[in-house]
Amino acid sequence: VERKVMAGVAETERLPPGGYSAASSFAVYAACFERAEKALAAGHTVVLDAVFARESERREAAELAQRCRAHFAGVWLEAPADVLSARVTTRRGDASDATAEVVARQLGFELGRMEWLRADASGTPEETLARVRGMLPFRVAAPA
Repeated sequence: VERKVMAGVAETERLPPGGYSAASSFAVYAACFERAEKALAAGHTVVLDAVFARESERREAAELAQRCRAHFAGVWLEAPADVLSARVTTRRGDASDATAEVVARQLGFELGRMEWLRADASGTPEETLARVRGMLPFRVAAPA
């Protein structure tokens, strides 16, 4: 969503490939971290939902929480390629521009050292949420 806001387009408008350049992605993560820091400083809970394929991006998220004295749990969601591809090809009316080709490319990323919790996300959203909540080192209220 942040990427679409920065590009000045509607949330459901597809961006051209240039909207996903390395420079654009760097700016999007920087904007997300800035917004997250403001929200944490105001006492709010923050969920950063992004690819986080680079070790530096994951490290920055953890450091941000530490600076704000907030609990932090990085969670890397995993599912088989066919499940991920099926999910992106059936999406309608949301901000994602992902395709099966994007999924295949992302699955080939070199992630570096992964210190985040790894969670199986191949089930339903409710199953995944329950699994992740059970892994967290702190208590999380149930969704409203």
